[in-house]
Amino acid sequence: MKARHLFARRAMNLTSFCDVGKLRTCYFDHITENVTLDLFKQLRVVRALYLSYCGLEEVPEEIGNLIHLRTLDLSYNLRLRKLINLQRLKQFPVEMGKSNLGMVKNLSNLGGDLDIMFNSAYSDEVDAEDAKLTSKIHITDLSFNFHHFEVTNDVFEALQAPQSVQLLCIRNFIGKRFLPNWLTSLGNLRELRLFYATEALSIPPLGKLPSLEKLYIMYFSALRSIGRELLGDRIQQQQQASGCCFPQTIDTTTLQVPKVARMG
Repeated sequence: MKARHLFARRAMNLTSFCDVGKLRTCYFDHITENVTLDLFKQLRVVRALYLSYCGLEEVPEEIGNLIHLRTLDLSYNLRLRKLINLQRLKQFPVEMGKSNLGMVKNLSNLGGDLDIMFNSAYSDEVDAEDAKLTSKIHITDLSFNFHHFEVTNDVFEALQAPQSVQLLCIRNFIGKRFLPNWLTSLGNLRELRLFYATEALSIPPLGKLPSLEKLYIMYFSALRSIGRELLGDRIQQQQQASGCCFPQTIDTTTLQVPKVARMG
């Protein structure tokens, strides 16, 4: 069979029905038997390799020899202990004691979009700092999904986003102090999505973000008012001069917050 793309959800003898060396996309899901060193040696031209739920404890060095590889999905391998230098890592699950943030430390060429998903409570500030997210200057879309687990503010502060980020999404955070101090320093941020912060009492002055074009704030059940402080001093001056609530560059603002009073 002249297959170029393979999706497998059970163990099988791949060489019996296709030329593994010609596969360009290889998707393994919940499979441990076929994920062997010999397999990686045969995938000579593979460009996208998906190994979710494969029980990996480390990334085999043989993957580093896949010179055509552009995308590697290691999501939900919660026992991973070592990563290699990748260009794309769409999802990175974090679980205290199993899958630590420090594992992305050496991924200096990581780019595109990255979704950091917390699958447990997390309090290791040193490990978060060791991730060195600020050095990942090729990341443009960054997402934090806390899944309503308790993650300390110190950890969130340590996960400072790089200046290259243009889209930032923060979901399911628990805590009255919702956003980190570094947020307002993201000079290239164009789109900000804030979803499901059920305990947040306030929102920082997002008007200090000079490039912000789109702002989404949804499901802040504890928030009771949105005042001028949301806009920042510079934006307040623009508001007084033009009568506009937001600068003209912001063309989409979605507020879905129950019982919120918008203060003038």
